[in-house]
Amino acid sequence: MKRLTIVMCVIVALCGCGKKETVQKTAFLGDDYKLEFPGTWEINDKGIMGTDLIGLSPIEDAKDTFRENVNVVLENLPKSMTDAEYLQLSLKHLNKVFALPPDKKFTQTKVGNQQGYHLRYSMQMGQNNMDNDVYVVIKDGAAYIITCSHAKGKRDAFKSTIDSIVDTFAIE
Repeated sequence: MKRLTIVMCVIVALCGCGKKETVQKTAFLGDDYKLEFPGTWEINDKGIMGTDLIGLSPIEDAKDTFRENVNVVLENLPKSMTDAEYLQLSLKHLNKVFALPPDKKFTQTKVGNQQGYHLRYSMQMGQNNMDNDVYVVIKDGAAYIITCSHAKGKRDAFKSTIDSIVDTFAIE
């Protein structure tokens, strides 16, 4: 009996060791998609700068000059346009605006519960040097473009947050 009690105490203690801290999330429900953000983020769905949604990270401290952000833009595609044609056109536009290296290409990836595409690039906008991860899902004549921006060199620190947001993407 004493042995059983010790075994039970060890099992209970080990169960507590593997417990993850629950992070409060805020769900955004668009017209036909869903995306979840950490509860501390500010969500703006007022269509600023042509976006359907912008999620802004909280300011970390007085020295924080860049708020990491995730934004969603929706585009209707011509019925005759293929995924490859859309991605090529997007690359051409990004290259024109941000002078991407010629070897930059979208790669296939999972975006939440959908098959999608990913592109990583760096750019400068005003005084901000930033790294961007762009995810594109094309479905039923619409392109869902999710852009995750973070201060240059902060991608690794922000990666788990990006992944947790992008993993919640769902078309409903």
